[in-house]
Amino acid sequence: MIWAAQNKYWGRIEESTEYWSSLGIKHIMVKNDPNGNFKLINSDACIPLKNYKLLSKLQEQHNIKYHFHPYNLIVDNKIITHPDEENLPKFRAFLKELDKIISDYNFYPLITLHLPFTQNSKRNILISEQEAIKMSEAMLNGLGLKASIALENMYTPGHNSRDPDISLLGYDPSHFKKAIGNEKNIGLCIDIGHTNLCNRPIKDFLNTDYPVYSIHLHGNDLSGDWHLKPDDKSVKDVAGTISAIRKCQGPVVLEIVDKTLSKKSIIECMQYWTQLVE
Repeated sequence: MIWAAQNKYWGRIEESTEYWSSLGIKHIMVKNDPNGNFKLINSDACIPLKNYKLLSKLQEQHNIKYHFHPYNLIVDNKIITHPDEENLPKFRAFLKELDKIISDYNFYPLITLHLPFTQNSKRNILISEQEAIKMSEAMLNGLGLKASIALENMYTPGHNSRDPDISLLGYDPSHFKKAIGNEKNIGLCIDIGHTNLCNRPIKDFLNTDYPVYSIHLHGNDLSGDWHLKPDDKSVKDVAGTISAIRKCQGPVVLEIVDKTLSKKSIIECMQYWTQLVE
């Protein structure tokens, strides 16, 4: 079981790396932070190489591994992670360049992605699931990356009170079968908080037989995607979560946002799940 954490809600990348390292966590998932703490991509769709050089130094200094979760990457006020006809070439070029950087700088070979939006009122996105599936196939077909791609399961449309007007593919196992097909090195990221808000149980996603490359472990109150500390109250399907973690080939990411949690509370959380899985 490889424990990991995320950069987004815990200060600058240097601070978050030191924080999680002090808890014995040796893997960190790096997101594009909209507050400017870290950029996976610039507004002109270019990769800021100096950021990755910094990560490489931190990785060596702290004896850890970084992996990447590009999501909602915005260029010219457009989300290139929503791969429409215009954005698709930019997004595929970004993934291929990121894949080379991962290899060159010895980062952990994993890229976690969301499947496309079907609805996002903030960005004037409203398309059919059939169109979104075609986008997914065009996004993934023939990429040939060295790093593994983990596609994240999502919540059933209308089940997330935090963002009621946002829907993405990934709430039904069939979406992954259609999007991935027989492409190699592409599997799943099981997001436990999202499964709380989904009509399909975790076992249905595990039964697709695609590899599970990562877990996003967090909970909620069954009404919205709040990213709470995961425990037997905030996680609906504990047995399914255990099965997913046991099947996982890569990092189990503590994707929690509560900065008030003490180090003791976080360590107890990791111990709780480790004992259940063992």
